[in-house]
Amino acid sequence: MRQQAVYGRERAAQVPGKYDLNLGRGLVIDFAYRHISDDIDRVQGYFRRSGAYSRFKDILDRRGLLERWYEFEEEAKERALREWGEENTEGQYGHEIHETHKTHKKKMFPSSRS
Repeated sequence: MRQQAVYGRERAAQVPGKYDLNLGRGLVIDFAYRHISDDIDRVQGYFRRSGAYSRFKDILDRRGLLERWYEFEEEAKERALREWGEENTEGQYGHEIHETHKTHKKKMFPSSRS
């Protein structure tokens, strides 16, 4: 996962990637509990072998929930980046991090819609 640097007046903060922000399996399971709880065992089973995200997205697509997933994932990314900024930059980069994320989110998380 590529990371972006956010530059301030004198220092730069390294913005963490998707998995550094804990937006992997746990986020999928959270979404599954909320929206497809009848298939939660199946979704959890996907993570026992490779291709979990692809199979997860397939089930969402069949149920018409793929766009809802992308919105849920994007909101979680923005919330996690905001929290990371507050915790790690002591308020020095908050605005720049938010704007950089909005401008470059496709570069930061290129596989979010694949």
